[in-house]
Amino acid sequence: MNDLPQLELRSDTVQQALDAINHAFVVYDAQERFVFCNLKHREWYAPIAHLLTPGRPLEEILRAWHGVVGPELIPPQTEDEYVASTVARHRQAAGVEQELRSRHRWITVAEHRMPDGGIVALRRDITPLKKLEAELRGHHRVLDDVAELSYNWYWRQDRDYRYTEVSAGAGSHGDLLLDLWQGKTHWELGLGDVSAGQWELHRAQLARREPFYDFTYSMAGADGQRRWFETSGKPLFDGEGEFQGYHGVGREITARKETELKLGRLARYDELTGLANRHLLDERIGLAIALAQREGCHCAVLFIDLDRVRRVNNTMGHIAGDELLAEIAQRIARRVRETDTVGRRGGDEFMVVLPMIAEPEAAAHVARAILQAISEPLLMHRAQLHVTASIGISVYPDDGEDQQTLIQHADAAMYFTKAHGRNGYHFFTREMHDRVNARLGLESRLRDAIEHNHFVLAYQPQVAIKDGAITGVEALLRWNDPVHGLILPDEFIDVAEETGLILGIGEWALKEACREACTWPANGKEAPRVAVNISALQFQQPQLPELVRSVLAETGLPPHRLELEVTETSLMRDTAGVLDVLDRLRASGVSIAIDDFGSGYSSLGYLKRFPIDKLKIDKTFIDECALPGNDAAITSAIIALGRALNLTVVAEGVETAPQLEFLRERGCEVVQGYHLSPPLPVTALHAFLCQAARRH
Repeated sequence: MNDLPQLELRSDTVQQALDAINHAFVVYDAQERFVFCNLKHREWYAPIAHLLTPGRPLEEILRAWHGVVGPELIPPQTEDEYVASTVARHRQAAGVEQELRSRHRWITVAEHRMPDGGIVALRRDITPLKKLEAELRGHHRVLDDVAELSYNWYWRQDRDYRYTEVSAGAGSHGDLLLDLWQGKTHWELGLGDVSAGQWELHRAQLARREPFYDFTYSMAGADGQRRWFETSGKPLFDGEGEFQGYHGVGREITARKETELKLGRLARYDELTGLANRHLLDERIGLAIALAQREGCHCAVLFIDLDRVRRVNNTMGHIAGDELLAEIAQRIARRVRETDTVGRRGGDEFMVVLPMIAEPEAAAHVARAILQAISEPLLMHRAQLHVTASIGISVYPDDGEDQQTLIQHADAAMYFTKAHGRNGYHFFTREMHDRVNARLGLESRLRDAIEHNHFVLAYQPQVAIKDGAITGVEALLRWNDPVHGLILPDEFIDVAEETGLILGIGEWALKEACREACTWPANGKEAPRVAVNISALQFQQPQLPELVRSVLAETGLPPHRLELEVTETSLMRDTAGVLDVLDRLRASGVSIAIDDFGSGYSSLGYLKRFPIDKLKIDKTFIDECALPGNDAAITSAIIALGRALNLTVVAEGVETAPQLEFLRERGCEVVQGYHLSPPLPVTALHAFLCQAARRH
């Protein structure tokens, strides 16, 4: 190359212009020697920038570049292959842009021959563009797949809203025939479940050339079955803005619609009985109050609870129990007006809403009719059942002016009926109101007691009759109320069970008993085990065995030193579930005792299957066991039963010497009660255990 072009290339103006372009620009002379490059080319070849000097042979530069970057930035070739192919392309100088691919980069290269035989080469990094193209191809594949798998169909209408095109998908969605759609408008297709008002709104949208979404309708298919569809559309305009019609998509939504209808029914009706559920009952009570206010009359709420229906579940199973509830529901529904609402609150509780009654006595008349219907004999599984109910009645506006108050007061009246003989009804009174408030106050104080840890444990020793040794200690819950002093469980445990607060209280009692049992003196022998009562609600929790294992691990109490006392009635609620929980508890190493045995309705067959260690005779039998009569016979039978099943029998509530002697003669092994020791605080228990240990 002569000197003049070199001078021209090195002028400042040309230099600045070439540095500004986004291509890598380089010039080689006719002998394939480096002459000049721009800033982009120098940045590109930065690792060998020191070789980019005038007169440097192209082959030397290529070999150096291959050795520095390798296949990451150049095609995957050997050094000789790379040099040979690049030089060949350079010499050809076809002026055509070619794409070169390395492992992570796409590059375009074009060489142009100059008049003096030199070469100008341009390089451009198109990696971002290639990645964008690949991404777009991926999106297109996704869209193609979605279109292929879609359950939607495409449609098009002319300026008069008549169908001109319907994709084949429509024929597979509800057996719709395409020829029935062609040339017709929406409103000529005989669509169902669209009101006149909805058609008016839809046609107004079309007239305004507005898009519409999810227009829902139903159609009968070729099989006669009605199916649901929805369609959405947008207006079409030509290039000059002239309206051409509509196009859009449709799809079948029968499954979704049926699910919505089912969920809507489940949200308002009880699945078992078909009656209104508590949400719909609340609505109907609110409506009844509004009608009574407008018409100047009364409305009433009847709260119905079936008496002792759990016995059916326990003896005949839950399927029979469900059948019983369904039958009772129908009996109640047949004794009310069409304008009344019968609902199920849950479990064995029902409610009747009586709108627009002239006087409260009308509610009493309905209550008597319902009681009579429920009490009629019921034949089920070859057994004749006799069911009764307790009903509470509240009346608007005398007993409350809002739905929640009327429900609470009817509930309170129902509990009053239960407490006074069952199988009847009572209207709400102010006395019941005071009881409701007292109960709510007790619940509030209980929550405060849990938050501020106002509970303590007392401990009553269990003594072996044979030698007076302490075999165990029962932990007994006490509420140390700052205002009312020490409160026994009989005064608060029912409220704790009903509100679910017993779960937190029971967990605290379990942890506290295990923690304190670890501190009891052993005096050369192993300290006695601690017995902790498990409430019925606690026992229904599937995670109870995990809780017990966690507490034992946290406190360090050996599992064999923990005994769990479960009431007989708790064991009979769900035999399969009970057996699973008992097995898992026993697997953790603790022992199981049935508390208050004799007060429930245990089947001896179930008793044999349960993995239990101990029977505790209910105190009501011990009170008069030393006197002639049934209690003595029952107590003797329980002791004999326990011995036959190799179970330890414990008599609780022993308060007199004659009771103790009776139990000794019948072979009872362990006793507890005031005759031997009252419940003791933990400090007094330590002294008692030490004294007992010295005697043995």
